[in-house]
Amino acid sequence: AEEHDHNHDDHQHDAAHSNGVDSRVDTILQIMQSGELAPMQGVMQIRDLANEHPESIKAQYTLGLMSMNTGQFEKAVERFEKVLALDPNDITAYRLKGRSHLEMGDTTAAAASFDKAMGLADKETRSSIEQELIELKLTK
Repeated sequence: AEEHDHNHDDHQHDAAHSNGVDSRVDTILQIMQSGELAPMQGVMQIRDLANEHPESIKAQYTLGLMSMNTGQFEKAVERFEKVLALDPNDITAYRLKGRSHLEMGDTTAAAASFDKAMGLADKETRSSIEQELIELKLTK
């Protein structure tokens, strides 16, 4: 009988499963911050998690941010695109993707990303994006 009950829990299992991945990402980040784990090793561990669990937004996000921090903006864009494939309404992913495009000198793609973010944003967020665009000198 237990076998049959199993199916009802699939969805909950997925949620718990992604939380497990999230907490593993957090743990790796904490160990990296404490200096007990070399940054490159931490990145590799998180990359492994992202490959094993491509549905983990947190793993993809973290790698995107790490790529930005190390100046690998093309990789960052790829990661944020993965986030957006999982959650097309992720405003922050659009903003970070826009910044990454800008760092690569692609103002057209950057503007398109920020436009997407603007389209999804509420009033408050929109003014913070406008502020960001002024700082980035992307305003028309």
